[in-house]
Parts: sequence; C-alpha cells; structure tokens
Amino acid sequence: FFRACSAMSAARREITLDELAEHKTEKSCWVTMYGLVYDVTAWLEHHPGGVEVLVDVAGRDCTAEFEDIGHSRSAKSESAQYIIGWLQGHEDMKDANTPLGEEPQKAAPKKSNSDNTMWIGLAAVAAVAAYTFLRR
Repeated sequence: FFRACSAMSAARREITLDELAEHKTEKSCWVTMYGLVYDVTAWLEHHPGGVEVLVDVAGRDCTAEFEDIGHSRSAKSESAQYIIGWLQGHEDMKDANTPLGEEPQKAAPKKSNSDNTMWIGLAAVAAVAAYTFLRR
C-alpha cells in the first residue's frame, strides 16, 4: 500500500500557501508540517484517528496539532513517504528526508583503522608472550 502511494512517484517541488489551501477535501488532502508539504489523501481511510481529523487540518500548517497528539516514532517515520514538496519560504527543507519532529539521523561513525591496529597489536603481544612462556 505505502509504496503505491502516488506521492512517492512525483518529484518534489515548491508549493505556495495558496496552492496548499486548495487541497482540503477528502478527494485531495494536503497538509504542511515543519515546512514540508504532504499529500495524505491515500492515507485518509487508514488514519487511526479517522478521516475527519486530517480533513479538519487540511490545506494548512498542522505541525502543532501533529505534535500535540504525541504521534509515535513509527508514525513520524512513515509520514516521510507522503512528502510532495516544501512550502514556499522553506527552501532549506527541499531535500529533507527527516521524519517529522526528529533531528536528522547521523550516519554511524566509521571505524577507524587505529581501532583495528590496536587489536592486532594486542594479539601480537599475546602471541609473543605465549610463545616465550611455552618455550621454557
């Protein structure tokens, strides 16, 4: 279902407040949160809070309402698939893939070669010590 969402196939673009305001029905339901615009039309019938909850905030910024409800981390992550663009004036969000209300996820730190070198060095010292001890 989620992969079939039409929002996934469209390229992101800048969206004005006027255009956003035109999409406030069950047939076309857009919201903006954190400067990103979401087409949640395909999600309406699956929303645990019901269709009315989303339609009531459609066509406008609903960041506060989204956060006030206390959505789960999973809900925040899943919402990213409905991003269709960024709100005019929020160009900094153009390429954002951050789940709503969360800090950008940082890549796991790369293991340095010095970590491996330390273990190799310790293994070499242990091998020499064992060889010396067994030779006696």
